[in-house]
Amino acid sequence: MGEFHPDVAFIKNSLGNLWVQKGNSAKAVKYLEDSLKTLIKICAPNHPMLAEACHNLGKVCRQNGDPEKAIQYFEKALTIYKKME
Repeated sequence: MGEFHPDVAFIKNSLGNLWVQKGNSAKAVKYLEDSLKTLIKICAPNHPMLAEACHNLGKVCRQNGDPEKAIQYFEKALTIYKKME
């Protein structure tokens, strides 16, 4: 299993969420951004994992006091969710 495997992206996303729960937003952002970069390369533009990664990054940015960046990620997630309908 290589770096560009869906399971690796899922694990990085999960690790990012765990770091959020532990209060380490810097590590959370690193894992969540890595997950998103991988998903962009391997998934269709309307894949649910891609939407989830954007949503998770939006939550972290909001918690970190960066509402503009949070809005960008939330809007990306919403666009993907709408395409899934």
